[in-house]
Amino acid sequence: ARRGGFKYLVKTVFLLLILQAAVLALLTPLAILIQLKGPGWDMLLLNPEAFIFAGFLFSFLIKAPGPGKIKSVPGLRSSIIFGLIAALCSMFLILRPQPGSTKGAILIYDKGYMNWRVPVYGFYGYKSGGMFGYLPRFLRASGFDVETVNRLDRENLSGADAVVVINVLEYFSDGEKEAVREFVHRGGGLLVLGDHTGVQGIRGPFNDLLAPYGIEFLFDSATFFTKGWGEEAVLMPHPVTHGLHSPYEMDIWVGASLAIRPPARPVVVAKYGYSDFGDITAIDHAYLGNRVFDPGEQLGDLVLVAANEYGKGRVLVFGDTSPFQNNAMVASHRFVSRVASWLVSGGSGGPARNIIFPIVIAITAIVVLVRKNALLAGVISIAVLLGSIAGLVPRRIDRVVELDMSTAVIDLSHFQRFDRLTWYDDCTGGLQYNLMRAGCFPLSCEEFSERQILRSGIVVIVAPVRSFSESEIEILERFMEKGGWILYTCGAEEKDGSRIFLERQGLRLLEVPLTSFADSLGGALVNVSEGWGVEVLDSGAMVLAKKFGYPYIVEVRKGEGGMIFIADSSFLLNRNLEGMDGYLEGNIMFLRSLFEKLLGGTPADSTMTDERGRG
Repeated sequence: ARRGGFKYLVKTVFLLLILQAAVLALLTPLAILIQLKGPGWDMLLLNPEAFIFAGFLFSFLIKAPGPGKIKSVPGLRSSIIFGLIAALCSMFLILRPQPGSTKGAILIYDKGYMNWRVPVYGFYGYKSGGMFGYLPRFLRASGFDVETVNRLDRENLSGADAVVVINVLEYFSDGEKEAVREFVHRGGGLLVLGDHTGVQGIRGPFNDLLAPYGIEFLFDSATFFTKGWGEEAVLMPHPVTHGLHSPYEMDIWVGASLAIRPPARPVVVAKYGYSDFGDITAIDHAYLGNRVFDPGEQLGDLVLVAANEYGKGRVLVFGDTSPFQNNAMVASHRFVSRVASWLVSGGSGGPARNIIFPIVIAITAIVVLVRKNALLAGVISIAVLLGSIAGLVPRRIDRVVELDMSTAVIDLSHFQRFDRLTWYDDCTGGLQYNLMRAGCFPLSCEEFSERQILRSGIVVIVAPVRSFSESEIEILERFMEKGGWILYTCGAEEKDGSRIFLERQGLRLLEVPLTSFADSLGGALVNVSEGWGVEVLDSGAMVLAKKFGYPYIVEVRKGEGGMIFIADSSFLLNRNLEGMDGYLEGNIMFLRSLFEKLLGGTPADSTMTDERGRG
């Protein structure tokens, strides 16, 4: 404005308003496109560097009158060098760092409101699976050394890299708190898992322990408006969220929200939802409030997970324990693995930021000093824009979780029929428990990963909508030839996504409804919810069950493995197996014999034991 006068100022402001209007007009369709095509790109919608870049460009787009006209300036080489530095700095400032090592010693504090049971035969329904019994097994299978302890002092903390504290019921002594603080300060990791409304009196001990780290449990329940957080929560850039597609992969449910103060920062934020105040008189209902949004309760922007880097160490706090429980880890296994890696090592990218930030400040100062150099200003502005976009772009990382244990893949990559919320009628929580009872840990996989499939013993496919590609069919056939088994269920009403693959295996679904019926299979009375007839095209296939003269369960052998096909899309869903309102023991026993055959071993003992073998 000093160079061009009032008209130049008006012209510039007018164009800025046009730019802002264009951004607002395009924001909604762009947001819809990103959610449909690439949800991981959503942070590009909040990229302030784009406006900085646009502001720099005005010096080129709008020529001011007078002697200060923009013209070519010398120093192209130095401008490019400064531009590269600016691009790298802006990229690494925004870059989501990866987690660190999968090696280290983890202590789990075994004094709190929890249990170590796992799903076993003889106990059925959604409450039968225990809470944290698979957590130590999963961490050991991931490569960590895990030990459960009933005290935290300098002696047992000296050999650990991380400590997990879950739902503590008693206050720690001053000596214990100081030992933990020293442990974190010198480089250890502390994971605190709590729950809503200070249930069972956990809030006081937790807040006392967390006082040095600026994180506090509130007396509330962070409550969503729909069936889970889903798209209502936001993953902030952090090593533990790096590479995750959405909050669905964490499986966080209703827990306490957290109050934080700097330098603590949020890791997962509920953009929508509300803080439901607890009721101190509701002793028999875990101090839960009325579960309805009331005036005065915080609406939106609730902190669900928070972190702090204290000294050389790390603290991570969850207001909900769900992601680390047995049934939730089917979906949250990648997230749990990243959490453990960050706790023991801190991940990558953290210390470098302490160097990069001053460099960015220095570059900004240079731009201010040489602001008359339009070429340098333009190059740096473009570099900052491109670098920040590169830092925000979700990078493809290795999503395979390598576990030293028997696993089963539940495919989610072809838009299967079931609901992924675990315990409603059209979910697969009962299937997951039955796989665990058989000694096979299930992994819900959003991507069709050849490595993850070939590392597993069973692949479960339930009525896919999207057809398998030629390369995916080849992977599944190679999986079977090497000894793997596919458990495939689908009915004729949803056969379009299965037709190509099934015909390659010598099967064809017929539009012959067998309706709902019970059948005796292997000594068990098995319920079939929505049976359909099957035409067997391969003479080598073995018919395992018929109804009204039509096969509906068929075994196809391929190399050392094969496929069990059941012509009923609902056969493996909770309403036909086990769920919140009951269970069908005949179907459970049939699956037990089936898994026994496929896995070539003996299912888990029907004695209710915990992680340490205690009843």
